[in-house]
Amino acid sequence: AQRHWRAAARLGDSYGAANAAKDAANTAKSATVVMSEKQLAELQQLMKEVNELQEEAQGEAMKQKVAPLADLLRQLRDSAAPRAPPSHDAHDAPVPRGVTAVARASAAVGLGGGEPFILRDAMDWLSGQKVLDFMPRLMTACGRDVVAYEIQGKGMSAQSMAAPFAQYIQQLQRSDVGAAYLMSSDQLLERPELQDLLQSPEGLAVRGDMPPLPHWLTVGGAGAKTLLKRDPVVTASWTMLVLGSARWSLLPPGSSPSLAGPPDRWGDTRSEEDAFNREWPEVWTATQEMGEVLVVPPGWWYQMLLEDRVLAISAQFLAKEHQPLVAKELPSLGCLGSD
Repeated sequence: AQRHWRAAARLGDSYGAANAAKDAANTAKSATVVMSEKQLAELQQLMKEVNELQEEAQGEAMKQKVAPLADLLRQLRDSAAPRAPPSHDAHDAPVPRGVTAVARASAAVGLGGGEPFILRDAMDWLSGQKVLDFMPRLMTACGRDVVAYEIQGKGMSAQSMAAPFAQYIQQLQRSDVGAAYLMSSDQLLERPELQDLLQSPEGLAVRGDMPPLPHWLTVGGAGAKTLLKRDPVVTASWTMLVLGSARWSLLPPGSSPSLAGPPDRWGDTRSEEDAFNREWPEVWTATQEMGEVLVVPPGWWYQMLLEDRVLAISAQFLAKEHQPLVAKELPSLGCLGSD
């Protein structure tokens, strides 16, 4: 890790430089690794599984191969420190007038209420140590695919680029505020060899009478922002944060940011405005952590700000509870039917 940090720092990576400086300032005795309660629990579970593997190993040679991993995990546990809750979390501080904090839930209930919410532990096949299985499969399947991405400067300026996905992941180390990398693709996850990883969270599957909808993969660095957008009003959406941390600004139906172009017949559109840098009559905010799923109802605008290196998977869906919400939005588009 020390060699990696120093090498990254020499290449101009700010994260590597910060870690290298922190490592130099701390002794091995005082060094700590900050973890959330969930990460600490996952570490304990991983230690248990490795210890069981060591006990079941056939032959002394195999046990010796497992021993260094078990020792490394013990060192990690001994240096772990609990992470303080984010200061901008919904439960920490009073929310300004006109701003509503998005609530968290443990199950997809209240879909018909028309409010966004965050689901905890909704996609366990893409969280914890299973992320370690996902990344190699993703790179094997898509590493050579050319992807379009952008390097975002100050304000809304951005430089459009393209590179093989594996090369983009390497270049992501250069990402920083003022030169933030962002890539979104609805093609990479459509590979047949990845379909078993793309189950929808419970209660958020596409209705059987709807055509299959693509899954989007978003990968970016700290400081990058997605565009403020609204999906077709006939669908809701969910976003799973596989890695990293992100903040969200969401505007309810009826909000009227300036449009980047005319919407399509179902209301799918984008805005050139930055939802984080202006006041709105009503705005909902959220901080999403790794392993959580943000659910956005039909008709809502939303924008994501990456607080760390992020890998996110998102998709559109429509539950039967959403039908009254959709019917309410359709007249604004000049649509008379609700099918």
